[in-house]
Amino acid sequence: MQTPSKQQTVLIVADASGLGKAGQEASRLKRDGFHVVALLSDKGAEKQVGADEVLTGDPQTLLKNYIDACEKSTHTTYPERIYLCTERKLAGAIGSLLSGYPVKVIA
Repeated sequence: MQTPSKQQTVLIVADASGLGKAGQEASRLKRDGFHVVALLSDKGAEKQVGADEVLTGDPQTLLKNYIDACEKSTHTTYPERIYLCTERKLAGAIGSLLSGYPVKVIA
């Protein structure tokens, strides 16, 4: 993968079923020079994922709030890509929020 010229942000959205894969993806993305923001359903999983920033709560609500913040703020940057490490049912529900965004589902 090509190293970004300036630090670009990527989001990882994970529930309990996807924490292991989220951690692997976060490590790879950080090695490639990305700023990783993780939206996690499980409080206490911050160390397992190892992202630069972690928000915990309902992943769907966190994602909606993050996108809203991007639209309203000059300090929050739109993510370069969004990775979903969730159950398929949740990925489908979140997918409706993400039309127009580059999304990669990691099942």
